[in-house]
Amino acid sequence: MAGAAGWGGSAAQGYVQAVGNISAGLATARAQRYNAAIYRMNADAQQNSLQFVAEQEERNAVFATQDAAIAKQAAVFAEQQFRLATGRRQGENRVLIGASGVTLEGSPLETMVNNAYEIETQALLIEYQGALDERAALESASQHRLAAEARRYEGRQALWQGDQQAQMARFYGRLAMTEAAIKTTSDQISAISGGMGGG
Repeated sequence: MAGAAGWGGSAAQGYVQAVGNISAGLATARAQRYNAAIYRMNADAQQNSLQFVAEQEERNAVFATQDAAIAKQAAVFAEQQFRLATGRRQGENRVLIGASGVTLEGSPLETMVNNAYEIETQALLIEYQGALDERAALESASQHRLAAEARRYEGRQALWQGDQQAQMARFYGRLAMTEAAIKTTSDQISAISGGMGGG
């Protein structure tokens, strides 16, 4: 009779341990599922944030490309205006030289040739500066596009890492449940064998 009571007490104790093991396993599994959800939410938030930055970089690239076109047009316009203004001045100089009775030989001709050379040099410098401005704006657009692609890549990486962390958390949750089941089974076997051995 004492053996049966001992066996019953061991069974009850085993049952209590089993419930405790299962409860602990469930709690760990719930915590890991919660962690998995948090990892995924954080990864989504980071990916969305980086996507927003990438979109900003793309917009900046579009603006820089537009700036390049504007720089080119501005240089063409500035060069045309410079040529028109200096052409008028050259014409006025010819009129003044002609009105003064001096012929276009010697010093007056040399001065006009030098002026024409300077005018052409300045016009080419304006054109060149426009090309430099256009090139700088296109380079800026290229850098913005590269930055956008880098942010998208970082976003994909963040999402991948979040998924990996979430999968690991879910795995640890399943592992906790498996450990609880094994521990429960082990405790029950111990309780049964202890109860049988006591009688």
